Amino acid sequence: MSGPRRITILGGGPAGLYCGLLLKKADPTREVTILERNPPAVTYGWGVVFSDRTLDSFQRADSRSYEQITSHFVIWDAIDVRYRGATIRCGGHVIASIARRDLLGILQARCAELGVTLRFGVAVTDPAEVADTDLLIAADGSHSAVRAAYADVFEPQIKLGQAHYLWLGAERVLDAFTFIFHDTPHGLFQVHAYPFSGTTSTFIVECADHTWHAAGLDQADEAAGLAFCQNLLAPDLGNVPLQSNHSRWLQFPTLTTRTWHTTLRGQGSGVRAQGSDHGPRRTAHGPRTTDHRPRTTTHGPRTTDHGPPPTVRPSSCWAMPHIQRIFPLGREPSWRWRMLLPWWRRWRPSRM
Repeated sequence: MSGPRRITILGGGPAGLYCGLLLKKADPTREVTILERNPPAVTYGWGVVFSDRTLDSFQRADSRSYEQITSHFVIWDAIDVRYRGATIRCGGHVIASIARRDLLGILQARCAELGVTLRFGVAVTDPAEVADTDLLIAADGSHSAVRAAYADVFEPQIKLGQAHYLWLGAERVLDAFTFIFHDTPHGLFQVHAYPFSGTTSTFIVECADHTWHAAGLDQADEAAGLAFCQNLLAPDLGNVPLQSNHSRWLQFPTLTTRTWHTTLRGQGSGVRAQGSDHGPRRTAHGPRTTDHRPRTTTHGPRTTDHGPPPTVRPSSCWAMPHIQRIFPLGREPSWRWRMLLPWWRRWRPSRM
């Protein structure tokens, strides 16, 4: 195939890894190298959610990693809203989740299987350090060193959202994607939580900027923020303690550049958007340089997607005959059929 032969990807998160495996799969003669600053088993955050539309894209793009990812899934079809002591449940929303650590492990193994070179513990602060490449892909996050180095070309601007959020975990398995609302003297706190393994769920606590300041969270360190949320969610957690993974209060950044526009939805929800925006036809390239520097591209999610419309599915009733008419047997991915099981039987232990 024509095109760049030596490709370097900065950033070994889900976006960088999946980009690398697709590039290598498309042309095994390419030299694809992924540089990641952290060790292979180190990650921040908890679970990652996927919609069925994203999974359909994964299956078409690389069925082997798709099967490995779905074998680790927790799947549910209900959304709970908890407010003032009442719980309202709405069914028919098929969502799947996986531990971020497991997702990275699967993608790392698949890259290695295809012959992608993975180098960990390599922190690149200047793209000139990797100038000996035909194509440089920036998958190094919202604080991208590549984007900063080419700021005169990309003209980036980052606008922080007004809400603050904290990403936590707890060894408590929820049976639905759960929205929790708590009124406090400081203001309203909202939580969205979901299971991502057979033992653990993630809890993302959010509040408005004035509420965050009124509660004194602008002065709170990691331990104090964790203690505040533990007290806030005591009715929902029982005696189960919340867990932190270098968790700190963040704000959702909206990044705009002259050649690219994306919204970075944090470390969990953002992966879903990144995963649904893969493939060569959806890669946005920065301008080709005229000197010795490599071409660059930013790799990340888009805010708009003009793909095919979502598959029609029943709204709340999972009667077998109805599903068979919409999803003929043998034609749908197996993970959807596990929705016919009670939620506690949908999770399958890791096969890796």
